[in-house]
Amino acid sequence: PGACIVTDVKASQMFFNEITRMGGKPVLWKAGHSHIKTKMHELNSPLAGEMSAHIFFKHRYYGYDDALYASIRLLSILATKNETLADIWNNSNIQKLRKQVFEYRLKQAKQEKTEEWNLKKLDKVLKSLKNGKSKDATGLVNEVMKNMGDDLMHSVLMMLNKIKSQHLNPEFMDLSDIVSIYKGSGDQSSIDSERGIFLLQILRMIKDKLVYNDVYSTVDSNMSESQAGGRKGRSFRENLLKLYSMINSSLQKECPPLDVTLYDLEKCFDSLDLVDCCNDIFEAGVHDNNLAVIYEGNRNNKVAINTPCGQTERVSMPDILSQGASLPPLMCGVSVDK
Repeated sequence: PGACIVTDVKASQMFFNEITRMGGKPVLWKAGHSHIKTKMHELNSPLAGEMSAHIFFKHRYYGYDDALYASIRLLSILATKNETLADIWNNSNIQKLRKQVFEYRLKQAKQEKTEEWNLKKLDKVLKSLKNGKSKDATGLVNEVMKNMGDDLMHSVLMMLNKIKSQHLNPEFMDLSDIVSIYKGSGDQSSIDSERGIFLLQILRMIKDKLVYNDVYSTVDSNMSESQAGGRKGRSFRENLLKLYSMINSSLQKECPPLDVTLYDLEKCFDSLDLVDCCNDIFEAGVHDNNLAVIYEGNRNNKVAINTPCGQTERVSMPDILSQGASLPPLMCGVSVDK
């Protein structure tokens, strides 16, 4: 209590509010590790951090940023608690803080208006719709939208721009159906061998594609080279080729021995949280009202499942990302990359 905690000029008001609430003294200083370390030494500060996620420890350490040491400190916390990392992450106070951070970011994003969508952008999306697809929950098929006349096209564009500017989502856009497809491996009688695909309401799908086209280049430029998921012109095969090359070099004694760790995120989409993904995509550069359109468009989902015995009752599934839509794979890629 009473200690000075240093951050850089990119920090939000949340930093100052929370450090003050916990009894510390928040200090704003120049960005850059050398500036932060100098200020920590001057103030005898035990802890500092930058928006870039560099964490500087002076408490029980030397006063600089060290990812390995940060990991060791996290492990020491886990060793002294009867909780898993998932338990700590799901702690109500942490959840509350995550939501507070997002609420602040969302408020700022809503004030950053982007230009309205135009007929050229809408026409590009309409041409990308595929023929012969299943009808949506309102009975529409892609061909209806692809062949609409000029008057209807202007009306649809006006509605979509209103949704964008007012950050709302009409109730009919919340409707979606889920169909299951066989993954191609495993017991075909087991539900674990099936993948659920969302059939979104077509106008919502068009809106999502417009947003996707707006934000893709920004998000893509802020992702690491190793992340292939949800990105244009990339494939996991590129990473496999790099891995095989590294293994071969090691076997041929061209480089030192390697320790390789591989992870597979089981049922990844089922584990995604809307607020977490929106926080991640904000950090990937989406700071304008497209963030609000993404969030509001996924908050309320009225879902029914198509089964061999008919369709189930429609139920509410809030704050989910719909597998099969255009935006969720990109958002998933950003979160996994982080």
